[in-house]
Amino acid sequence: FFRQYCSMDLPCAEREDSAENLLTGLSILKNLGAYHEGLRKRWWPCATARCNGRRLCIFEDPEDTDWDGQHIIWPAGLVLARLMEVDPRLHSSLPGATVVELGAGCSLVSMICSLQGASRVYATEHPGMVRWVQRNLRANPFVSGHVKVCPLDWNDPSHFAALPCGVPVDVVVGSDLTYDVDAHPILLQALKKLAGPHTVIYLAADDASTPACKEYRERFFGQLLPQNGFTCKELDMGQLTGTGFDSPTVHVFRITSGGHTDGSTR
Repeated sequence: FFRQYCSMDLPCAEREDSAENLLTGLSILKNLGAYHEGLRKRWWPCATARCNGRRLCIFEDPEDTDWDGQHIIWPAGLVLARLMEVDPRLHSSLPGATVVELGAGCSLVSMICSLQGASRVYATEHPGMVRWVQRNLRANPFVSGHVKVCPLDWNDPSHFAALPCGVPVDVVVGSDLTYDVDAHPILLQALKKLAGPHTVIYLAADDASTPACKEYRERFFGQLLPQNGFTCKELDMGQLTGTGFDSPTVHVFRITSGGHTDGSTR
């Protein structure tokens, strides 16, 4: 059905209502590498009892090239979202937490954090992408009231000052943020602005996004962050084995800033 839908030649308005694709199976993760015509409406089946069998509705626009793929959920985002649901190391840090997602895109990870008990979730994106993030939240009214969309240009200090949550925050999440090596310095500065001694950061990176992604991942997590006082630990993703989300090219890191202790509740 997935391939059949991808080849359908329908007006965008019809495509919005014609497809309800379950995001399950590693084969679909692989298919996400080649994007297709038209706007897609798909469903994320929540994996935990806390969600009471709910599904999240996700809109994607693979034809919009103005934002370099930010209207699409890439594999790193899918893996991080599922890991936030099923891995106790991650979802135990969420109840009662203030969470900021960087580069929220389709806002899947932000919505998962809210469903996992975070008290305040801020889905941040470049100002030009805010309406897209809001669209996906509006499609999920049972969670939209618990996630606030905020414009955040990493180059603009006033945007950080305007965040209603204040800083530092408890948890920062993000996926596919390191594929552009030129953006590494401002991403580093964003993490420094948001993180304090008790902040935990979870970032996912996909080596398959571009040919240079593996090198850029190693440079950011293995060199740049440690050189600036962050401790990075790559997570064993054994919790995802056999779930369809155990992608061999996606890496997830737990990052803490100086002064953080492993005895923290997060």
